[in-house]
Amino acid sequence: KIQPKRAKANIWGIGDYISLQRLIMKFVLFGLVLLIELKSLGLAFGVESSSTACDGGMECHQIISSKEDHSHGLKTLYLNLRRYPRPGAPVIIMSHAVVLNNLAMTTLGEYFWNAGYDVWMPNMRAHGNGAELSRMEPYSPGDYHFDRIVSEDWPLVADYVFETTKQPLNILGYSMGGMTWEQYLSGVHFDGASMKQSDELAYERSKKVASFIALTVPSDLSAINPTVKKLLNPLLPWFRKYRVTLPFTTSSSSLERYRHMTYTEWARRFVLSFFTPVLPKILPGGILEAQNGLPGEFDRLVKKQLSSPHLDFVGDLVSWFDGEYESLDGVVNYGQNKKVMVPTLMIYATEDQLASADYCLKQSELYPKEAEVRKVLIRGFSHIDISFAKALPLVGASVLTFLNNPDDLCTVDELLVLDGRGSTEISDNPEDK
Repeated sequence: KIQPKRAKANIWGIGDYISLQRLIMKFVLFGLVLLIELKSLGLAFGVESSSTACDGGMECHQIISSKEDHSHGLKTLYLNLRRYPRPGAPVIIMSHAVVLNNLAMTTLGEYFWNAGYDVWMPNMRAHGNGAELSRMEPYSPGDYHFDRIVSEDWPLVADYVFETTKQPLNILGYSMGGMTWEQYLSGVHFDGASMKQSDELAYERSKKVASFIALTVPSDLSAINPTVKKLLNPLLPWFRKYRVTLPFTTSSSSLERYRHMTYTEWARRFVLSFFTPVLPKILPGGILEAQNGLPGEFDRLVKKQLSSPHLDFVGDLVSWFDGEYESLDGVVNYGQNKKVMVPTLMIYATEDQLASADYCLKQSELYPKEAEVRKVLIRGFSHIDISFAKALPLVGASVLTFLNNPDDLCTVDELLVLDGRGSTEISDNPEDK
């Protein structure tokens, strides 16, 4: 028989006569094996991570995710987290509110670390200061929208913490931190063309999550304080036109570097010396109850825990005051999408007019039975000061009881009402309360 001609190739020094088809197949199989190996190392699709020691006995972690964008080329997302490490202990992730950074969660973080938890505190994108700013490089208009936090940030954070600790996740979201985690847990994702919701994905995500704690989380923003609407609604066209970061903070990246004096820092402190004392008085009622702050607590919030807000997500929030609470493309209705499939604790404050307690408690009925929602209402606090040290005995104890044995807190049909004097009421009719 006449033998077909064969191509001679020398691969890695080994001579052999093989067909061109077999050569191509070897390279394809090699590529597939390499991709599987990279994925097992957490490096698939350009995902990397690093960790270093930082101040206060914490660890600073960074997740780096690169991807090719058809319009803007290679883009890289940097997500920064702080950790109070306790390897092998139960894990809790604590996410800050809008315009704050992860340092705003340190009071709660220290409390839960002392209670035996491994505590993680991420900066969502466009939040954080200096080297700890979670950001997209290069920035393109729309990179810092709410949708991106839900569909990109939290899947990366959840997978990273879960793979690092090998422990199921307890997730505590404060205000906007809870709004975004709620949608992650409800199966919201980006399919390459638009935002989508998937019950199957919500179920898959629930396998690595032990519980969800919603701390003063608005169900939507339609019931927000009318004064806040009047202040911000006229600015919405400007927010949509100018996609910039408002310079609330300097580039200080840690508590130690914060003390270093520069001309910029001197000017900032000079302005804050006038601004800080009057801010509690000019904030609309229902946002901050000044009497609930300990000496120096509000000053520390303004100087160290604020984060410069980007107008991408500020525009999202303001547009929801009078519009539908939904994804930017209008496909997913966030106000109705409450598909959380893990045990849930909702904590609200009686004086809070950003997350109105009565409205949010009614919205809890949208949660599926799997959530087994427990509800706690704390008297005398509002949206910001619920995270202050004075509220810690009430908030912290409620969360710990929920995590250890939910039925010891209250049943799913009851509303637990607490106040600073330690009195307790339980009602089986939340609407009356």
